[in-house]
Amino acid sequence: MNHELDFGVWLRQMRAVHDLTQEALAEKVGCSTQTVRAFESGRRRPSRDMAARIAAVLHVAPEALADFMRRARAPQFAPAKAALTIDDAPPEVLVAAVAALPSHPSVALPTDSLIGRYDDLQRVRRSLLDDQRRLVTLLGPGGIGKTRLALQSAADLAPHFADGVAFVPLAPVSDAADVVTAIAEAAGSPLPASQSPTDALLAFLHERSMLLVLDNLEHLLGPQHSDRISALFTHMLHHAPQVHLLVTTRERLRLREEWVIELGGLALPADERTGAIERAEAVVLFLERARQVSHDFALTPHNRAAVAQICRLLGGAPLGIELAASWVRVLSCEEIAAEIAHGTDMEMLSDRNLPARHRSLYAVMEHSWQLLSADEQYVLARMAVFRGGGTREAVAAVLAPDMPGAHPRLSKRLLLPLLAALVDKSLVRRATDTNAVTRYDLHELVRQYAAARLAEHTGEQAAVAARHATYYAEWVAHQESILKSARQKQAVQAMIAEIDNIRAAWRWGCAERNPRVLLQMFFTLDWFYEVHGWNTEAEALFAQGNAALRPVVELADASNEAQTCYWLLVGREGWHALRRDPSYAARRMHEAATTLRQINMYGGLMHVIKGLAYLQIFAGDYTSAEQLLDEALALAQAVDNAWARSVALVVRGVLETLRSDAATARQHLNRALAVARAVGDPRHVTLTLNYFGVTALNLGQLDEAERACREALTIAAEHQDRFQMSLSLQSLGRVALLRGDHAESEWLLHESLSIARDISDRWLEAQALGRLGMLASARGNRVRARQFHRAAVATAAAAPLPIALDELAALAEFELADQPGAALTALAYVQSHPLTRPAARARWHAVLSCSSAEQHADADAAAKGLTAQSPSALLALFS
Repeated sequence: MNHELDFGVWLRQMRAVHDLTQEALAEKVGCSTQTVRAFESGRRRPSRDMAARIAAVLHVAPEALADFMRRARAPQFAPAKAALTIDDAPPEVLVAAVAALPSHPSVALPTDSLIGRYDDLQRVRRSLLDDQRRLVTLLGPGGIGKTRLALQSAADLAPHFADGVAFVPLAPVSDAADVVTAIAEAAGSPLPASQSPTDALLAFLHERSMLLVLDNLEHLLGPQHSDRISALFTHMLHHAPQVHLLVTTRERLRLREEWVIELGGLALPADERTGAIERAEAVVLFLERARQVSHDFALTPHNRAAVAQICRLLGGAPLGIELAASWVRVLSCEEIAAEIAHGTDMEMLSDRNLPARHRSLYAVMEHSWQLLSADEQYVLARMAVFRGGGTREAVAAVLAPDMPGAHPRLSKRLLLPLLAALVDKSLVRRATDTNAVTRYDLHELVRQYAAARLAEHTGEQAAVAARHATYYAEWVAHQESILKSARQKQAVQAMIAEIDNIRAAWRWGCAERNPRVLLQMFFTLDWFYEVHGWNTEAEALFAQGNAALRPVVELADASNEAQTCYWLLVGREGWHALRRDPSYAARRMHEAATTLRQINMYGGLMHVIKGLAYLQIFAGDYTSAEQLLDEALALAQAVDNAWARSVALVVRGVLETLRSDAATARQHLNRALAVARAVGDPRHVTLTLNYFGVTALNLGQLDEAERACREALTIAAEHQDRFQMSLSLQSLGRVALLRGDHAESEWLLHESLSIARDISDRWLEAQALGRLGMLASARGNRVRARQFHRAAVATAAAAPLPIALDELAALAEFELADQPGAALTALAYVQSHPLTRPAARARWHAVLSCSSAEQHADADAAAKGLTAQSPSALLALFS
């Protein structure tokens, strides 16, 4: 294969060599013509199976197959967001652009260059690529440069992994349960509510070729977490055969699959000759960092030996060298060497139970601390409370300089120069997040040292933790209005950047049984978790809060605030139990709603009512759902809450689409769409547009349906709302089918099916399979159509009953010609079922004119004799 050609160009040329049109190649490899066009234009890349089929059809030589597969699977991206228009873009362009929006994960290198480590980089490369070792551990003490080496390795090796590389910082993660979430976020894996996070992650990684860099794992290898971490890694290695793990840690994982690369310090001067000293990696790093704080610093005959001694005393550890180099403004190199030598022998260090290899680094940190001003010490010690760093505003709030008892010489005006000074001294790291916000963080070893210093002042340590939790509770509360507006994406990104601090604040609120902190955070966190799909974490987090507040609300003098927060958490407990135990879910939500009505908390009650309304819709009790939504709307209007009003109207529009004729549903959706657009929450807008498209389809208004669903797809793709994307694609597939454009319909429906399976949504999967059955039938392929329809009914066993009844009616209608008795019996069953939706019920009336009264009576009698609890059981009717 010509390395100068990209895959699309190569595919076009080879197709011409074999005298194949795009249509002929598509037929041979089993895809649509639009798919081949997308491969050749670079808008899409084939799956592993598809690439193998293309290789077979084009007779790729065995010796070239590995290179072919690599290039076929190499990351290719859509032309740009410009393709995401709702007017003129062909569907294949729109879908390809949508698919490319979540780009393959990659790592961002620090701005400084990596000094030395060439041999170590080659060892990592050989282990991961040449030897195909799938779990490689970079082992070494803190400060030795494991993270920097891992980042460089990941960046260098990225082209060899078709689905990219993902960097997962684990230092801020305090619970093994959050490791899966951290990996999923870095890798771009959805976490649907219908699966455990581990199962969802494994399913996502199963066919992907990725490198996962798991940084700073050692604190999760203790007795409390190690079994879960080991099990997770073992499952990943078994279920994701093309995924490689690069782990940095101070301790071995002790897994059979682990290959360890032990890191030492940077290369030290071999002797005292001038050239040997100046070429040594450790000395090069010292010089670079020293010149950052003193631009005219240079090696001289007078300081050369002292610099070499400094690097030797520190064992070439990069963190220690950087810290020591920052002292050159206040100490000579000879004095620096003397301080380090003296520090390693200090009696106070022996009390810390430090391994010998850590003593010199802690000696440097100890002296770095002594060189700080009182104000700098004050700031650094209190920054230890942050997990994953914080903004300047957050640091200022935790320092609380304007509060009584704060350091008398510290003011907010002085914070920025103090942070700058700590950055200059390599004790604080400065970075910019995805929203271009400056954040300040500590190396984990420095954070631990600073935390130990703060712990020397017990009262202040507790006060700092309280200020941290209070700040983030208020910050999260402030995000609510942004999260529920057109700026939702910005809020989601900001909350992801702060998620470890948010978790810490929630844990503090639980430990202190502080309902104010938990209530401040609840409404924002709940919508964030729902929008972002972190349902399992939400369930665990809220259960923790529920358990913490239960003893509080059992007291006779429990505050209104505590009761409100507790019953909100009870309501969410019910919501999260909905798929597992609907009756328990209903009971808990009803209990919460009853109590919140008594204490007259509008916001809390509206929140629980929304969940109850969905529960009734899923159960097919549309009348009860309507009553609940009327109550929610009245409450929203009473407190002038536009977002809550939008919720009530949008859910009512969904209800009417499922219950009423299309014209009636359209009236409700028009009203909902106007309010949703005014509020701007993308989830409300896309949901309404999608159901608007469904009603337009049912009214035969194909152009209007297409416009609505294309707009929904564009918005959903921008915000990575994969449920809404799948729903939009299904409707667009139906539009193409009704227009007779079968190839376009196939493209769209398969994309919808792929997303539904990615997010493990059986509802969407069943509907996509049913639509593909209709497409196959329209093409005259009754064998394929039957397979799709039956698969849809079987899959719908895990979906709400109304969906399952829809798919059973579609199968029965398809089978009328071949198996009229079974088909009529199934339709009679659908007609008599209380949860059947109007569209499916209409199918029964449509076939009355095609069957005799006797056939009708026989089917009715047969249906009454059925005892099946699930529509999927009626598959047995059809031979």
